[in-house]
Amino acid sequence: LLRRGEGLHDDIRGVERVLFQRVEDRILLSERRAAEHQAQLEASSKTLREALSTRFRALEGWIQQQKADKADIIDCVMSRVTAQIREQGAAAEAASRHSEMSVSQLHALGAKLEEVAAGLAQQTNTARVLHEICGTLTHRLIAVEAMARQTEVLALHLDGRLRDAEAELRRDASDTAPSRYQQLDAM
Repeated sequence: LLRRGEGLHDDIRGVERVLFQRVEDRILLSERRAAEHQAQLEASSKTLREALSTRFRALEGWIQQQKADKADIIDCVMSRVTAQIREQGAAAEAASRHSEMSVSQLHALGAKLEEVAAGLAQQTNTARVLHEICGTLTHRLIAVEAMARQTEVLALHLDGRLRDAEAELRRDASDTAPSRYQQLDAM
């Protein structure tokens, strides 16, 4: 009976070693999978940050270009209008000095001034539309930045969940081993 008990004791130790090895293998596999998953999350987060950064730079460049274009258009319009007004003023002044100018020429000059005023109104309207577009783009940029912040928060949340899952796997592995020892001791 003692030999039988020793043989059973040796069998239990063999089973115990096999169970320990399986638990260790599962823990290693879980840790490896968790590390791979974390690496994938970090890579996808990095790729997303880089893509967003590239888009932000492109959008900022485009906005700056639009602002520069708008300023250039306004400067160009104002310089043209100013030059035309000066020219028309000089022409009107010369005409008044020489009083030889006919009424029809004065009407033509008035029509030209009206054309200049209409052109100025149209260019002012264009400048206003460009200003509105710039405001819209600014709002969109703010929205994209908010989305980027949300993405970073989500990545942090997923990272935390991954760490919690790892801890739970480790706890489960450590909780399972003692209960099996108790079952074996009870035999």
